[in-house]
Amino acid sequence: MSYVDGGLKKYQLSPCTRAQIRGLISIISDKCLAETSSSSTKTRSGILPGQVITAEDFCSGIMASKGRGVPLLRPHELAKCRMRCCLQSSYGSAMCQKELVPNGMSCAPGKTCRKGVCGKHDLKS
Repeated sequence: MSYVDGGLKKYQLSPCTRAQIRGLISIISDKCLAETSSSSTKTRSGILPGQVITAEDFCSGIMASKGRGVPLLRPHELAKCRMRCCLQSSYGSAMCQKELVPNGMSCAPGKTCRKGVCGKHDLKS
């Protein structure tokens, strides 16, 4: 199950995923749906992940199960809030995968990514 890349309406669920969620919700008890967490998982209000994590650390986390990840930052991909995380190889070639840049990370001078869009965003909202 995955989201459909809907451009600016980035995170739309596919029809199959929507049907699966509706099916699950129809059989879950109201008590389960009303359950809430007793504590918040937010650590810093108003701070986005891309403001505190480097591209190097992000790629290291993404590729952790395969080896040491290193970022490949290409301006034309960053303008679309994309970057490549590659496995560092001792023999020259590298396996890379394209990833969405975390919200708040710089994508161009004076611009940051927010929900897959590179622009001048108010990072507080």
